[in-house]
Amino acid sequence: MLQLSSDLFLRCENCKRIIHIPRRRLYVEKAQHLINDDGVGMVSVYTIEGTPRCPSCRSEFSYVITALEFTENVVDDITAKAEGAMFLTEPEFTPEQRGNSNQTQRPQSLIDSVVHICDERYLNALREKHPCGDCTHDCGHPLQGSSCDCISCLEEVHFHKYNGRKTYNCPNLVNCYTCRYTNKFASEIGYALEALPCLKRFTDFRILSIGCGPAPDLMAFEKYRAKHCPSATIQYKGFDRNPYWWAVHDQIGRYCDESNSMLVNFHYEDALDFFSNNGLPEANILVLQYVISHFHNTDQFDQLADFFESITDNIIAKMQPNSVILIHDINHNRFGRDQFEDLIEYLKKKGIKGHYTKRYFDTNIKNDHQRYGARYPSTTLLYPPARAISSRYCRNDNSCSGASLLIELGGQQS
Repeated sequence: MLQLSSDLFLRCENCKRIIHIPRRRLYVEKAQHLINDDGVGMVSVYTIEGTPRCPSCRSEFSYVITALEFTENVVDDITAKAEGAMFLTEPEFTPEQRGNSNQTQRPQSLIDSVVHICDERYLNALREKHPCGDCTHDCGHPLQGSSCDCISCLEEVHFHKYNGRKTYNCPNLVNCYTCRYTNKFASEIGYALEALPCLKRFTDFRILSIGCGPAPDLMAFEKYRAKHCPSATIQYKGFDRNPYWWAVHDQIGRYCDESNSMLVNFHYEDALDFFSNNGLPEANILVLQYVISHFHNTDQFDQLADFFESITDNIIAKMQPNSVILIHDINHNRFGRDQFEDLIEYLKKKGIKGHYTKRYFDTNIKNDHQRYGARYPSTTLLYPPARAISSRYCRNDNSCSGASLLIELGGQQS
């Protein structure tokens, strides 16, 4: 018996949006046919087809995928055709996995799996003398040996170099980013989850993550669940308008398909536009991690007030009672930390009650203005990377930072 080995990722030919179709939603039809090739035999034909609509422009497209199996558990031929869209990667079939003692041991966690794969991809690129071949951006380093890497481009984004790179628009940059920051960002969310005792009572986590990137919040929830409530289910909807994350999301989908009660969907469009077209799914967690500072980084700070009002009206007002909103970002008033509480004002204006908690990581802070509420107990990573990852990408300087606003909806106003 064969199975599709990964989720489907297609690009709409009309609006160029990337469309994610989880493989668990796909119906695989199996049929058997007699063949006559030096004797009578049997071939199994697996077919997957669909005619969905693009969630952004609503254009209809179609796809048909077939795989042939002449010998049991051996894929002989795969064809994939699409009209109105194109496959970003060719679909693959593999033998269906069945539990047995000889099966290769799966990675211990989602974070280990994703970082390991991104590290392999990035190192393979480095072996080609330069991670991008013909570099897509002048990062200011000579193109020789390994002296030019994507870390310099990351620093251009984060330290706002004049005329520098402003976003993660390169597949190798995405791999580098994932290796350098995922353990840090997941750890920061992990500390925030521990600061919310109410989460231990949750029997399921239905998470909306805006600007999800490589989904470090999902990785933190997996760790939290294993520690506090192993029987809880996780449903995760991640939104990020950057299509370069799709390859990382593909790996996340493969892992979650094999994990215990973890369902994921990724969307490459504006979350508010999506909800206006499709309605709001039941959710009890909203995560905004390094989203507010992104408004500053991309010169869209004047749109932040509209963003807060929109998520209040279209998302938070429709969330379930006792839900949680988790905001984590840079601990600096010039990058939006002082605007966290603008969201509180919008909630009060709409009559939405909640309990608000401020937290910060004390990274040898000298300025009292950065003491934003209560201090987290440590800046040490909850989920540290392997030593080789830390040395290669983090320069052995990797700790938690930033400030959080944690909101528990319902109950008494605070």
